[in-house]
Order: sequence, then structure tokens, then C-alpha cells
Amino acid sequence: MTYPIVSGAPYGLDLCFSTRGMAELTLPDMVFHFTNADFVLEPQNLFFMVNTAGTVACLAMAENTGLSILGNIQQQDHLIVYDLDDAQIGFQSTSC
Repeated sequence: MTYPIVSGAPYGLDLCFSTRGMAELTLPDMVFHFTNADFVLEPQNLFFMVNTAGTVACLAMAENTGLSILGNIQQQDHLIVYDLDDAQIGFQSTSC
């Protein structure tokens, strides 16, 4: 990321960036690699603007010392299929 890091403490988040003065944002994708499936997350599933001025973008994930959870922001506009018999998972991007 080329944007300056700013404190996410006011928002309860760990990783935030200043986007002040940026006409167009360039944010990365992220891929979770599972056995036999990749879950590709685009920027709208990873970052959100946390202030009304739209000048701070935060990673929509938080540190956890226990169980990891893919949250509702990551799951938006995705179909997630579980095959319990064969212990497999699948992902499909969609508009919902």
C-alpha cells in the first residue's frame, strides 16, 4: 500500500490508511487459499471508509487470538457452498 498509515484506534480497527487528496483509490485484492478452492476478495470486501469525509480507509478485519471468522463484509456478494460429505468448500462471486 502506498497510502500513509493512520491510527485505526478511533474506529476499533488495526490497519487504516489516509486517502486524503486522492482522486482515485487503488486498493489490492486478497486471496484466501483453501484446499481445492481460492476465495478472492476484491477491495470492497476488504476495506471501507470509516469517516464521513471519506479520507480514511480501514482494513475490514481485526486481530483475534482465538477462532478466525470471515465476516459479513468479506462474504458480501459471494455464494459459499459447503460439501460436508466430502469436506470441501466452494466460492462464487455474485451480485446479491
